[in-house]
Amino acid sequence: MADIAGWPHWEIQFDRAGNTDAAARTALLDQIRAAGLTDVLVMSHGWGAGVDHARQLYQQWFGMLPRLLPHGSTARTGTIGVFWPSLLWDSPPSAPAAGGAAGLAEPSSGDAQPGAPVLALTAAYPDPGQQQILGELAALLNEQSTDPQALARFQERMRALSATEPETIAAEDAGPPSMLNEDPVALASRFAAALDEASGQLAGGSAGPGGPAPGADDGGAADLPEGGAADLPDITPPDTGQGAAGGIGSITSRLWNGAKSALQEFTYWQMKRRAGIVGQQGLGPLINDLASGTPDLRVHLIGHSFGGRLVSFSLAGLAGPAAGQLSPVRSVTLLEGAFSHFAFASALPFDPGKPGALKGMTQRVDGPLLACHSSHDTALGVMYPIASLADQDDASGLTDDAMSRWGAIGHDGAQAVNAAQVTLKNTGQGYTFTSGQFTNIDASAVVCHGDPPSGAHSDIVHPELGWAMLSAAGLV
Repeated sequence: MADIAGWPHWEIQFDRAGNTDAAARTALLDQIRAAGLTDVLVMSHGWGAGVDHARQLYQQWFGMLPRLLPHGSTARTGTIGVFWPSLLWDSPPSAPAAGGAAGLAEPSSGDAQPGAPVLALTAAYPDPGQQQILGELAALLNEQSTDPQALARFQERMRALSATEPETIAAEDAGPPSMLNEDPVALASRFAAALDEASGQLAGGSAGPGGPAPGADDGGAADLPEGGAADLPDITPPDTGQGAAGGIGSITSRLWNGAKSALQEFTYWQMKRRAGIVGQQGLGPLINDLASGTPDLRVHLIGHSFGGRLVSFSLAGLAGPAAGQLSPVRSVTLLEGAFSHFAFASALPFDPGKPGALKGMTQRVDGPLLACHSSHDTALGVMYPIASLADQDDASGLTDDAMSRWGAIGHDGAQAVNAAQVTLKNTGQGYTFTSGQFTNIDASAVVCHGDPPSGAHSDIVHPELGWAMLSAAGLV
């Protein structure tokens, strides 16, 4: 147990399957039961956060909350920071910006070896077999062979990496990405073109359907795939996408950059799946145990980016409350959530016969659910749908229809769930929330700092957001 701004704070670390150290888990449960808390706030970081960066986020986010409580509050509050293996690419923590952003620094474009960021993935892929595959992928990127068979080998190693992960548990994650079976040269060419398109949109001041690109303020950072101009070597003209036999000839540096981007998108897909597994098989059972030992304890879930998916899927891992009993989860706050905005829908608008992966899970929250979103989040307004579209046979580009089907909850809030729509309020102003229902909060006026390509995706440390969460928790 530690302390953040006077509140007791604990940490819990899960592996990729939702397992945790048994002794540490028991100690956490015993200490929370002994602390006599009325409320515990549980927060999960998103994609790309190592332990140090996640700790920095928790220090910042939890640290701003006690001063927002009313004088004389009788709540006895503690906090838990969730850690899960999500580290991607070489992204050391950056100093927080004046606007309170808690983001990651962009990967350096000056790496001596193109495969260097791939080797940094070993923190998220700890098995020796996985690390051997990563080494082979990095070596292929470093070699930059002009032989199309080298690209085929690169794709085959991606397939091998996919086979090392646990099976999926959610309908929206079912099956391997289509990129694993696509023609390897066409795949690299397609992703090189997607980088060109995304970079052109952002350089031109447009974030596509997600709204205008933010200015060049410090803050925010990449929890989602990079697509900036720094990643695009000005070496060759655009490829035809027809494969080697279609006129590309030897494999260019631009195509290897496209292959590297495809690997980034692939790891995005795996981490999205992993967040759901950790939530359902790790955090959900932990909350069950908390509730069994302290039945009056009120649990409040907070998740950023893929962490929003993790805490949401923890609801699926809860034991349904017995008749006459309340759910231990009293509120859920999603901050720029990087998962489908239809996840909680009872029927998908584009396929009414199928539900969202979390259908009915709002009823496992004895309180409100908040989906905070921003038009300045270009990670979710541009790069998220590109990554999601990459896994679909009918992918046709980043259009308004595509955004509707493949959009993120952090882009426009929870959809097809009759959610209320409000604008983020100042601290001290009241909200009206409904238990067991979503409220979509447009935070664009505050969540607005960050450079392309991710924009304001990680600009989440603001007292206005903390006030909304505390309001949903019934603490203010």
